[in-house]
Amino acid sequence: MEQALASGAPRAVVGWAPYADARALRRLQVAAAGSGALAFLFRPAGMAAESSAAPLRLQLAGEGGAWPFASSSGAVRRWPRRSGWRCRARRESVAMNPLWLAIRFNGNSPTPSLACWAGAFTPRLSLAENALLLEIGGCLRLFGGLDALRAQVAQGLAEQGLIGQDAARIAVAATPQAALWLAEGQGKDLDALTITDLTWPAGVAEKLARFGLRRLGEARRLTFGALARRIGKEAATMIARAYGETHDPRPDFVFPLRFDERIELPAVVENAPALLFAARRLTAALAGWLNVRQAGLRACRLDLVHRHGALPLPLRFADATRDGGRIDRVLRERLERLRLAAPVEALCLVAEAVEPLAGHNGGLFDEGNAKESMAALIERLRARLGEERVYGIVPVADHRPECATQQAPIGAGAVTVPPPRPSGCWRGPSPCPRSPAGRTGAGRSRCWPARSASSPAGGIRTKGWVTFAVTTSSP
Repeated sequence: MEQALASGAPRAVVGWAPYADARALRRLQVAAAGSGALAFLFRPAGMAAESSAAPLRLQLAGEGGAWPFASSSGAVRRWPRRSGWRCRARRESVAMNPLWLAIRFNGNSPTPSLACWAGAFTPRLSLAENALLLEIGGCLRLFGGLDALRAQVAQGLAEQGLIGQDAARIAVAATPQAALWLAEGQGKDLDALTITDLTWPAGVAEKLARFGLRRLGEARRLTFGALARRIGKEAATMIARAYGETHDPRPDFVFPLRFDERIELPAVVENAPALLFAARRLTAALAGWLNVRQAGLRACRLDLVHRHGALPLPLRFADATRDGGRIDRVLRERLERLRLAAPVEALCLVAEAVEPLAGHNGGLFDEGNAKESMAALIERLRARLGEERVYGIVPVADHRPECATQQAPIGAGAVTVPPPRPSGCWRGPSPCPRSPAGRTGAGRSRCWPARSASSPAGGIRTKGWVTFAVTTSSP
């Protein structure tokens, strides 16, 4: 925006800056004042409490059937809702502003394994008390919109064993605190939430009840100072954060550098295929962790822990991948052919060696399906027939055609670069230019000039002499 204003070409410049400090805003204000053009900067509603270098600040918010237009002077005007414009404006605002999805668990704190699983949706998330917060404002288009993303999150929770409204509840809001309260109160309107259904510091809900306040919207009508004097500054700040009136800083979850997660089984398992449901929770966490790291793996190890030790179960793949579906398919094939030596008490998934893996680029005809199908076929054959029975072939530097290739693991490169191997053409024998002298009883030697035709590899022609010595005894 600053460069566009400095050029003097546009009459107006519009920009979006969710995270801009005071210095950047001051530079933008100076550039706008020097150019004579209009500069409009859209920022989240939570930035209204901060100071700004803008000469005029306006706030847009949606209430009921109209959009109130509030200026910094306090005057409020209402714009009528028009068909088409309101839906388009709401859809664009979701993509611009931060949006938080809260997963509220009933009495269970989120584990690091569950946080790694959430990495499949967004790299930015935060752990709260009995809840998991996901910032999804920048990744809605990757999943086809908010409804599709919520459906995938709900399906993932079902695969993690968190099924039903009592186990986990999902809510979406513009601020993390609002998303948490909407998930707790199981509502869609923040003002209509019952105060007793929300999590507060000790004694705050009772104080608000003594004041005759039953809904969160009733408590919001009081000023911040009045609330802070009656219920404490911490609770008043929570209300302000829920409505986006102040910042809500939350520490981001730091993903581990090495994936090594363990899960305890609720009961011992004596049948190997029965371990698949519990193992899927670990593979889903591994896929999310790889997605955040933008990496893939060619092999990992699942340790089946029993009372006598641990049984390692290696999982190998045809090429680098971070697809949870491929990992599950290989795991299923291995478990169906495994016989346990002892009942399994816990599972541990370890990914030691990872490598950078770029994302998949979409195409008009989806050209990547053939390669992925071949890799899935190789992995299935390995799991069913054994690792040693499925292999690749690489060339080696050897002049003998029958020894010019050798077995190698699939995906391994060539051992050495084979030189061009010409096919020779021979002529009849002719006497050598010089015969060896000074030998007693030496026989005669004949030489054949060797010519080579062009080889398919490089078209190289070579010439030389091949000497065959025929020794005869003296009479």
